[in-house]
Amino acid sequence: MMSFNLYKSGDVILLEQDAGEKAYLIERGKVEITQDLNGRPIHVAYLGVGQTFGAMNLVTDAPQPTTVIAVEPTWVHEIHRDDFFDALRHEPETALVLLQSLFAYLRDRKHAGGEVFVQQAEFYTLDQAAANPSAHAAATAPVVTLQGLTHRADRALPVSPFRIDTFPFRIGRQHGDRYNDLSIADSRPWQVSKQHLSFVLQDGRVGVLDRGSRLGSLVNGRALGGSQGLPGPLCFDETGGELVLGNIRSAFHYRVTINPA
Repeated sequence: MMSFNLYKSGDVILLEQDAGEKAYLIERGKVEITQDLNGRPIHVAYLGVGQTFGAMNLVTDAPQPTTVIAVEPTWVHEIHRDDFFDALRHEPETALVLLQSLFAYLRDRKHAGGEVFVQQAEFYTLDQAAANPSAHAAATAPVVTLQGLTHRADRALPVSPFRIDTFPFRIGRQHGDRYNDLSIADSRPWQVSKQHLSFVLQDGRVGVLDRGSRLGSLVNGRALGGSQGLPGPLCFDETGGELVLGNIRSAFHYRVTINPA
């Protein structure tokens, strides 16, 4: 039902404004997403292993909002819209993977507020992009590091400090979901939600956006998500700040450091 294809570096996988009938899951490699603005391609995001693109093609005939190009040899699983509907009947486990991606996209739209610049990418409005197109080039520059301020927080990272250099970057609780870029091991009572927050770029600044977390987060003491906080994005200072995953009682306190590329 799913085909497995290799795209060479520089191959165009999806072209903006073309009709699309497939969704894609990256097995190996990396792609770049761009969007045309006044006749020139604007970098939006990079996507890597375990991430998907084109999920909306399964449920809509709308033209492609972006161009997707392989930036290195990239292996992807592809599923056609017709096969997807067939999978709903006969292979529900496979269909569930794509439905999770689609629901994550819709959830991110809801919590971003307003019109997102592009699906599964940075949360810019087209008006912002037109007013400051250089912000998109600058948005690829920062390198973020996370370092635990408690033993439990530091131990939850694969390495410390942990480097983030692609955006959006999704963080959530470890539960076997491939749609988190960083999975945090937590135990009851949960502080970290399965889909907790995303690091994003907002006008060249690093911020975080809630993904529908139950308890929310604290960004330099400001409430993000949960029942009380804003959906975001809330931006850090130029050099970084402090991030708490969960409420004030959470052990998941992190120092966020922002460095120029």
